[in-house]
Amino acid sequence: MKNVLSQKIIWLFVACVLVLYSHTAYATNPQFTSVPENCVITGNDFSYPITVEDADLDYVDITTDHLPSFLQLHTTQTVSTVVGGQSGFANGSFSEAQITHPGSIIFDKNYDIGYLVDYDNHMIRLLDFTTEQISTYIGSAGPGYQDGPVASAQVYYPSSMTTDGNGNIYLTEHRGHRIRKIDTINGTVSTIAGNGTVGDVDGIGINVRLRNPVDIVMGENTDTLYFVDAYNHKVKKVDLTNNHVTTIAGSTQGFADGTGASAQFLYPYGIEIDPAKEHLYIADGYNHRIRRLRLADNAVTTIAGNGTGAAARFDFPYDVEFYPDGSLYITDYNNNLVRKMDVDTREVTTILGSTSGFQDGNANQALFHNPTHLKITSDGDVYVSDRTNVALRKIDTQYFITGTNLNNTGEFPFSVIATDVHSESAEQDIHLRIGDGIFLSDMEDIYREISSNEDAVTVTWDEPSVQNFCGNVITDAIVTSNHNSGNNFSVGHTHVIYDAHKGTYADQKNFNVYVSRTSEDDVEIHRPRGITLTCSSQDHTAFIAWDDNSKGEDIYQIQRKIDDEQWRTIKRITTRNRKNYTDTDVEDGHIYSYRVRIFADDTHTKWSENVSCVLSGNDAKKSVVATVLSKAQNSITKKQKKHEVHEEKDDIQAPQSLNAASHEEICTQWHWIIWCICIAITLVVTASFTSPLTLITAIIVIIVWYIFDTCHHAVWVPIFTFVATIIGRVIVFFEKSENK
Repeated sequence: MKNVLSQKIIWLFVACVLVLYSHTAYATNPQFTSVPENCVITGNDFSYPITVEDADLDYVDITTDHLPSFLQLHTTQTVSTVVGGQSGFANGSFSEAQITHPGSIIFDKNYDIGYLVDYDNHMIRLLDFTTEQISTYIGSAGPGYQDGPVASAQVYYPSSMTTDGNGNIYLTEHRGHRIRKIDTINGTVSTIAGNGTVGDVDGIGINVRLRNPVDIVMGENTDTLYFVDAYNHKVKKVDLTNNHVTTIAGSTQGFADGTGASAQFLYPYGIEIDPAKEHLYIADGYNHRIRRLRLADNAVTTIAGNGTGAAARFDFPYDVEFYPDGSLYITDYNNNLVRKMDVDTREVTTILGSTSGFQDGNANQALFHNPTHLKITSDGDVYVSDRTNVALRKIDTQYFITGTNLNNTGEFPFSVIATDVHSESAEQDIHLRIGDGIFLSDMEDIYREISSNEDAVTVTWDEPSVQNFCGNVITDAIVTSNHNSGNNFSVGHTHVIYDAHKGTYADQKNFNVYVSRTSEDDVEIHRPRGITLTCSSQDHTAFIAWDDNSKGEDIYQIQRKIDDEQWRTIKRITTRNRKNYTDTDVEDGHIYSYRVRIFADDTHTKWSENVSCVLSGNDAKKSVVATVLSKAQNSITKKQKKHEVHEEKDDIQAPQSLNAASHEEICTQWHWIIWCICIAITLVVTASFTSPLTLITAIIVIIVWYIFDTCHHAVWVPIFTFVATIIGRVIVFFEKSENK
């Protein structure tokens, strides 16, 4: 009896560990890698390109909270060419390589390696997205059929691919009339179904006869494949446990909704399974329709296409693929379009394309010529095989918050929220200020707002709110010439000038107020602008550059921040007219942020905008749009703001009571401590299996921990403990029943 009890306890412990790990292994929150310009001069435009990085490569949706009515959140999609554009065969860099009639593309788990069908070259090409090099993975320059090692294997007019996520790729041979399997781990190729003979025969392995299969997709599990046998006008299924092929829908060519053999297709080319694994979506080419097949009973219905009036119409829909947000992307072959459908409302919209052509750019510029296969990654990148242009194209989506001609004055706080498909989220608080451009103050801190009417300048003696001001503070300045009509504002009087954004003293907004420094030298220092950052994991360097818009400067001070640490000075440059600096002390796995300011005499400019990059071992390649930023990553969460201590002097760092990193460490420690306590309580209490105290204890632990939970996801620990406890009680119940 004791041995049985011990086994139960061990299994309960293992179950808790496995369940907890399965949840936390993919529970990484998205992270903002952009920061907006938070101050706008009245009458100017506002634009914030939002970039987010998710370590799990999940799709991230962007929403806002309390967004002012004069701002809008929207998306833009941009097309670029990955490889191709010139028909032929050549390996090498993406920009120089050649392909012919690209088919589908499959990626490894990290999207570093892509396998691309090269139809007319009878090859599978390997694309290394880290080095941007293309090579030949399978095949030679000519048709053939050969199983075996990838180095000697041959394929015959390959078309489409799918993967089980375990290193196996399944491939259709359009004119080879076969289904092939590529084991990328062992480097072998084998035949699943078909023997190269044209026909329509279900069965097992090489006894099967197909006729021009095109698209293929994994089914409800890794033991099932579905594909369209295009020229037999059917949808078929492969049981990978025995390579048995059966027809699940379709018969003779035509058009008819119905169940199984009563349904009809006309050259179906594309197939996709929905995220719930309940339906197949089929691009029914020459019927110009999108069809839906319910897997529970193989019933086929038409959901879009061949409509009249406002209803959607296609001209040979070629492929279908689900986007992470649940919408269905469609390549409209003869219309040269990429389109999107809401499968619930069945509304179809055009995303990109118009007339036939070959042009990269935004939605108003991009052109395709006979787009065919689609591949959409988990984080929302869309790849399109552009057949006649012999190119693989990529569609990037970026979120923007924009506003034009902002005339509202004041401070407008709002939040941007990034949420991934696992409901993990991050929030960025933005305090947008909209204000006037230039203010002057004398040494008594009396503010004067300057306004202009043609050539006349008026100085208003009101005290404007600091929060309504957008601009830089330039000290130690005198008015050398002006036409103002205000009192006590004369030439030669020392003032502090607040100069907005553009860093110029003279003729800002035609105010005709001219200032210069009190120094006898010809000195003008401005806040460094146009700052950019280029990071390289390969060279372990960060290259910072800025515009040289000052003269007579004495020192360039460069500061660096690693992850959530304090800012620290890493270099003081005493050479004038410097425009760049290279930091050679950077390592992978960290976020590096930089800022620059300029000194002259006893004064200095404000810090430049911050710029940041994330070094991840592959030049920070993967993000929603880009990981190397032109803006600062200085967004601080609400919790961080409460504990942030700003430095008061250069190189003197005030200690932080609790920064973001230490908070996470504490959370991690308590997470495991509480988890171990919960497991211990469960083991002790369930050792008897005779008292309802087991369930009561687990429930109390859940309630108490939920109330005092300060670490994200820690509440899952007692919940899983509770589940394990219930399992133990069920086991005991059945044991007692058997003993009776």
